[in-house]
Amino acid sequence: MRTDFDSVWKETLETYFVSFLETAVPELAPMVGHDEGPVFLDQELQELAHALGDERSVVAADEAEGEVADEVADDAEGEGEDAVAHDAADDAAYDAADDANDEANDEAAAAACADLTGPETKDRLSRRGADLSEVGPGSSPPGRRRRVDKLVRVPVARGMESHVPDTGRPTTGPKPTHWLVHVEVQVQRNADLPGRLFDYHSLIVRRHRCWVVTIALLADLSPSWRPGPFASDKHPRGIHFGFSSLKLIDLEPDLESPRFTGHPFAMVARAHLATLRLRHAPERLYAERWRLTRRLYEEGFAQQDVLTLYRLIDRLMILPAPLMVRFRQELFALEKAKNMPYVDTISRMCREEGLIEGLQTGRQEGRQEGRQEGLQTGLMTGRQEGRQEGRQEGALIRAREAVIEALEVRFGEIPFALREQIIARDDLADLKSQLRRAITVPTLEQF
Repeated sequence: MRTDFDSVWKETLETYFVSFLETAVPELAPMVGHDEGPVFLDQELQELAHALGDERSVVAADEAEGEVADEVADDAEGEGEDAVAHDAADDAAYDAADDANDEANDEAAAAACADLTGPETKDRLSRRGADLSEVGPGSSPPGRRRRVDKLVRVPVARGMESHVPDTGRPTTGPKPTHWLVHVEVQVQRNADLPGRLFDYHSLIVRRHRCWVVTIALLADLSPSWRPGPFASDKHPRGIHFGFSSLKLIDLEPDLESPRFTGHPFAMVARAHLATLRLRHAPERLYAERWRLTRRLYEEGFAQQDVLTLYRLIDRLMILPAPLMVRFRQELFALEKAKNMPYVDTISRMCREEGLIEGLQTGRQEGRQEGRQEGLQTGLMTGRQEGRQEGRQEGALIRAREAVIEALEVRFGEIPFALREQIIARDDLADLKSQLRRAITVPTLEQF
């Protein structure tokens, strides 16, 4: 099973954006207002992608997902003594692509200047294929955007309004109430990154007339790939656009410092790097996943953070079935030893996930109560009892999933508390009734 890095980083940025920002650009942390939370402008980012013609490249990238996953795995396997030759070959190929990209960028930017809202920048965007008339409120592009980047509106902290640069807005008038952050995550090297970030930055400034901070999260393992500013010194004026970047392998030595104890973003970063390095060494991946899971219980995370981070780690650090059985056994023992009030939720998550797999693969053997409890109960009480309990529990699981799926199809992602309430229901007739409500209720609030 391939690791879905994209969805993990999407959820990480949405859930722990402030934690990420404090790590990537710590000097900006005092600028973040906490009276209201960040707002994710996903629809606007789709409009910008549509205007730039970027959706075609996104779809093409998705079609090559298998090749990208293999490349990431190859990078991970290149560590150790073989890494020198591996990186040398990779760097040569990358440098050739980068040189070609730089030449193309120079040609496109020959008449451009540093004024991001000026006619020269419009000319560059037009050469790329951007339809600037479509970049405005109410534009609704077809299709959907699937690359991992986020446009976030961040409230200005009280008393910090005078520190917000006046980029793109009048020097007189009301004080700024927000600023914007554009984040793009790259799990593999991409020679087009600086130019693409410049194009998005230009359109965002043109539309919002406010301060925009661009951040690249470089989540690959290559120490040699460090994309610099987008620049062209061609006559007559040229362009120079810089952006902030966070290279996870540079952050890695500091992840064990006290600063990152109980730090949500640091936990995801540790799991991500371990997955890239150890995905083809199951026993070592198991040991690292267990170490990180213990830290969830030992570093003072809040209950909601434990559950969210457990789910993210589970989606990153995928173990073979036999090791997952052992992992769940260790987790149950840890829960009992820690005697924490919220670990029952993780137990239920594990049990129901195991039951689904058990129903698919072991129904005839009577070990249907889950990857953990199903095996143990089935062996202890007999195959016949295991079959009966598994069928009943499996029907409940399917009914719960049907209710959740119906709500998410109609209203998008549902609140965690509501998901927990549905999972806690254990009456099949009640769940069938809830499914009918999920299909017919006008709003999520009325469910």
